[in-house]
Amino acid sequence: MNDSPVDLDDARYHVDSDVEIAYVLRGLAKNKAVVTAHLAGTREFAVTAVLDVDVQAHTITLDASANQELNRRLMESSLVRFVSNDEGVRVQFQVSKVESALFQGRPALRITLPRSLHKMQRREFYRIPMPLLNPMRCSMPHGPDETRQMPLSDISLGGVCLVGEFGDEPPALGTILERCSIPLGKAGSLHIDLCVRNTYLVVLKNGAHSRRTGCQFLAITPQQESMVQRYIISLEQQQRRAKQG
Repeated sequence: MNDSPVDLDDARYHVDSDVEIAYVLRGLAKNKAVVTAHLAGTREFAVTAVLDVDVQAHTITLDASANQELNRRLMESSLVRFVSNDEGVRVQFQVSKVESALFQGRPALRITLPRSLHKMQRREFYRIPMPLLNPMRCSMPHGPDETRQMPLSDISLGGVCLVGEFGDEPPALGTILERCSIPLGKAGSLHIDLCVRNTYLVVLKNGAHSRRTGCQFLAITPQQESMVQRYIISLEQQQRRAKQG
């Protein structure tokens, strides 16, 4: 994990108004966006979500992790970085203290409203479709000794869309698909956890139904983002040559 300061460019925005920060974070809560909390100096992270934003109290309430030991380490950490991708926009901020709390009778985490956040709107977040005849496939563990292979419908810096059924029931929103592997041609292989953000059926031209499952990359590193970007550029060039030919 890279804990170095964010290097802003013209497509990224620094927000330091309490009102605007609260607006952005309430948007994450409204959209039930997945938020990853990274412990500085380690590769550990917790998956959480914004539950409440109180501007008057200057606090944000977050969902607690099911892992109590991880909650303890979050509260002991001197710096925690929070990252979320919401509708193609990356939101990132950090705090120096995390406390335990209750929210509607449930265990939760509470932090002080950050002094600033980075709202990074990237042009390259658009999704590029996979080739229909030979799409890349995502491999993920399935049972103790099996691997499930699922074709990709598209890919972006924010995540991928998987094609096919997972079993008798579609995955619940928020499901974490651990230890996924996605080959990206000459760019290398992406090894990452995915979080299910949406799932739906599409009707194909022949009348058949096909399931699509949109997944968000969790705790993607700058190096992995660069890998995905190189693959997207390569795929764009291939598609452009195919049209010209």
